[in-house]
Amino acid sequence: MARNLKSILGVTAGLLIVGTTNVTPCQGVPLFFARADVVLEGSFADQESNQDSAPVSAFAAAGPGVGSAIATGGTIGTSSSVSTPLNAQATNSAFAAASFSINDVIFTNTTGETTFTGSANFLLEGFYSVKMLDLGGLVVTSLSTLQLSASADGGAVNGAYIAEFDSVGNFQLSSSGVLAGLSGGPSADVEVPFSIPISGPVDTPMTVEAVMDVNTVASLGTSGSSDFGGTLSFAPSGPVFDLPPGWTANSVSGNIVDNRFVSAAVPEPGGLILLTSGALLLLGLARRARRR
Repeated sequence: MARNLKSILGVTAGLLIVGTTNVTPCQGVPLFFARADVVLEGSFADQESNQDSAPVSAFAAAGPGVGSAIATGGTIGTSSSVSTPLNAQATNSAFAAASFSINDVIFTNTTGETTFTGSANFLLEGFYSVKMLDLGGLVVTSLSTLQLSASADGGAVNGAYIAEFDSVGNFQLSSSGVLAGLSGGPSADVEVPFSIPISGPVDTPMTVEAVMDVNTVASLGTSGSSDFGGTLSFAPSGPVFDLPPGWTANSVSGNIVDNRFVSAAVPEPGGLILLTSGALLLLGLARRARRR
């Protein structure tokens, strides 16, 4: 999606998008990844965390822009908010990405069966907001994009959306994959449950991965937010996996106990609240001061 942002916004100079996902969960060990980038005229801020078997967070702030990400077993969250003053010389953007890869999901049964087929259940929750300004017939806009993928032994799914205004000021929300059919206006809540097929043998560890990134771009006089700090996670209620009768699942790194997701404490991502550009600036400065 990031490769289409310039054509959508009509920007030919001064736009740097750092939203091309290069998150590659590591095979063989549980891995939690979080990255946040903010690109503003004359300034750049980023932070990246990449750890085995431990929750991670990342936060970046530069002027009126904030990017935040969290990752732990079974949960990832990403948020980006940015604004661009009317008199700026460049478009601003904020990006965040997170992923988890767990490899210790064990399936057992009381029936004596050796293999199973079923599905893994996820829930995506969040909020996006984009703005439009008509400058004497010239429409400028902000843009919100999201990409997600989830995979396990036996299957995988992907989803994406782009929220923006077209060249004449009409709002458009395009979506694909498990997010196909997503509806809403320039500001809307998102809540999408989805499942992926799985299959495997008894007492054999399975790997489950999830990756999500968001990117918010604001052109002159506009602002936007993509707040999915509300997370992509294993199903928070009901079973994590739909399994045949007599089967259950457990994972230490994925916080799964008897096929139920036990939400783990995650580090504060910061900047997940949608604010005006002035408040965003104060939030970024306060967070950086706390880091010193």
